[in-house]
Amino acid sequence: MLQTTLNRGSVLPIEKPAEPRILGIFERPRINIALDFGTANTVLATLVEEEIPEEKRFKSNPSVFAFDASTKKITAIGEKAARMIGKSPKGTSIEWPVLDGVVGDPQVAKEILTMVLGLELNEKQIAGARVFIGIPCNTPEVYRNALEEAVFSNRAAEIYMVEQPLAAAIGVGLPIEDPEGRMIIDLGGGTVCTAEMALGRIVYSDCNNTLGGKHIDRALKSFFRKEFNMNVDERRIEDLKKLVSKHKKTKEEKVKETFSIDGTGTDGLPKSIKVTLEDMDRALAPLIGKIVEAAKKVISRSDEAVVADLKDTGIFLTGGGALLRGLDFALGEELGLPVKVAENPLLCVIKGLYCLMTDHDALVRSAHYFNTLEEWKKTEDANKKRRSNHWWWPF
Repeated sequence: MLQTTLNRGSVLPIEKPAEPRILGIFERPRINIALDFGTANTVLATLVEEEIPEEKRFKSNPSVFAFDASTKKITAIGEKAARMIGKSPKGTSIEWPVLDGVVGDPQVAKEILTMVLGLELNEKQIAGARVFIGIPCNTPEVYRNALEEAVFSNRAAEIYMVEQPLAAAIGVGLPIEDPEGRMIIDLGGGTVCTAEMALGRIVYSDCNNTLGGKHIDRALKSFFRKEFNMNVDERRIEDLKKLVSKHKKTKEEKVKETFSIDGTGTDGLPKSIKVTLEDMDRALAPLIGKIVEAAKKVISRSDEAVVADLKDTGIFLTGGGALLRGLDFALGEELGLPVKVAENPLLCVIKGLYCLMTDHDALVRSAHYFNTLEEWKKTEDANKKRRSNHWWWPF
């Protein structure tokens, strides 16, 4: 038996997971699945026995589906559904099942999860799987239950929910179990989660569901409507954000780049304009200011020792919103702390989940990634009960 110290100082005996072994003739290899079920994108990683090259390890699809009102069925999902935005046939609506980082409807979550997993795995592979899912900080119990129901309805045997900032920190490669305080700001499509962590746990966190990527898109659409009397669709807004993010903001900026964007005027006719980096900075400034204020809030409520550590360890930005032009510059200027955008920030959470399901020792220490003793016990009891339903269980 192994003893692991939890966040509240309690000590809980945990059975060490069995080491990998040769399977019997009637046994199946356990499938491990990591899932970052985000508002904008769903990223999936699977692990069987063979090693998969990193460039093929993570599969990303837009978190969107097309729903046919007449048949009451989902007709498309992911990239195929995303291409239908603004062009869907009559009677078909485009829906985003993950709102503000959480799934509220268990039935919708079940169908979407089934289709997402079905893109890479068959039913026999999913049955008995161990699933690791990233969730926003402080996710209410009702949303956790909806996600859990969706996973278990696909006949998975175990589920572990890890808060996204912690998973992102592991994905970045930060030594989170060290005593030094560290800070992650995970900017997703629906939420911005800011967390300080030390000794393998989150010290303080705050999750804002009004500052995510979808809210930025809406703010930019409103800006173009007010400033240029022009309507721009979501796909073009997203493309523009990607182009602008390539130009890092500095104190002595001399770049006079312009960008073309197409849309429709107030009369409904096609319209094309050119915008400058200054225009984009003006449009993004209010939202960046709110993200800075959210970071200040977390820091102001933290222990002095953790804040002092941040002078050396700094702040890491993860998630798609980390690429937002001017965000790292504004945070560094306002907070007086070093700020760094993580390498490939879109994949930080899924990389952290992948690390947990591939590192045997990290999994043994996984009690650190639960907020309370009761939560750990509940998860372990549910997983043991689920495992008992699989007579062929190899571990």
